Amino acid sequence: MLSYGKNIKDPLGCTHSIDNLVVEYIVKNFNAKSVIDGLAAEVFAPTIPGWEKGKFSKTDLPACSAYSWFKSSIWGGGFYIQYGQYKDFDKVTREWSEYPLMRIKFNPNKYWTSPVLARLNDWIERECDTGVIVKFDYAVDVPARLRDIEVHSRKEPGLYKGTRYYGQRNKHGRLKIYDKKAESDLPDDTARVEWTFCFGKPIVFDDVYWMTNGPAPLPDAKELGLQTYNTARLLLGIRSLGGDVSEYLSMYDRRTQKKLEPYTIGTGVQLLSSCFSQLSALLVFYCDALSVSFKADGVNEISIGNTFTRFSMDDLEADELPF
Repeated sequence: MLSYGKNIKDPLGCTHSIDNLVVEYIVKNFNAKSVIDGLAAEVFAPTIPGWEKGKFSKTDLPACSAYSWFKSSIWGGGFYIQYGQYKDFDKVTREWSEYPLMRIKFNPNKYWTSPVLARLNDWIERECDTGVIVKFDYAVDVPARLRDIEVHSRKEPGLYKGTRYYGQRNKHGRLKIYDKKAESDLPDDTARVEWTFCFGKPIVFDDVYWMTNGPAPLPDAKELGLQTYNTARLLLGIRSLGGDVSEYLSMYDRRTQKKLEPYTIGTGVQLLSSCFSQLSALLVFYCDALSVSFKADGVNEISIGNTFTRFSMDDLEADELPF
């Protein structure tokens, strides 16, 4: 069984959830050491057996992109927290100024009921001011085989170890589709469709289809034509390996595409009809539970809460969970 934090099931039987989540808060206390000491004593040590501050925290880190320009970090129990972001460099004193920013990364589908999160929320309520969701993965689990998921996208496609990618790694709007049944050893067919979205940018979904009716039986070569028959067999082979048949079909002229589609793709339903409403409901839940805000511009505009400024200035899109 898959574990979820907050999840919503739609009429098609698909389960919608938010996977990896990155939130930022402004901390009232500017002292990095006291923040790390407080988190260690009040959040991590009481909830994780054998946890030691000396092993699971770092302070006085150098100002560099390897640490996302943060001075301190602390982690444990599926949570990774960074504090004290370097902001401006004084060329006279050769010193950096620091911003009282705290960034938290965790997977709510795995750790939403964790005692670490319960204590962390209490600490945040006392010690922090405003907060925002800056990045998240929106996951749709479809009760289908991976080969039954088709994508029409203009993003750069990729395939690695059976996972299909559309867009650049860790960038806003990137889509990946993979076999959740195989990854999590599930008893039933489950394909995961997962987008990465960032604060302040448009929420745009690729055209994703669940092919509920598979390809029609392939006629013999005499009826279909030898070249078309051989092409159809090649595309069916790609489909059986989890590849995106529509990507290869698009290389042919429209007449050939129409001739091949019934035998290589089939018919199905588009998942986009419920994605925006489900995602909005999930974001409202997490914003309320974590006392944060979120904003997305564009056609699918979302405005939750009162704070619509991203605090950090680093390239968060190049960042990812360290575990």
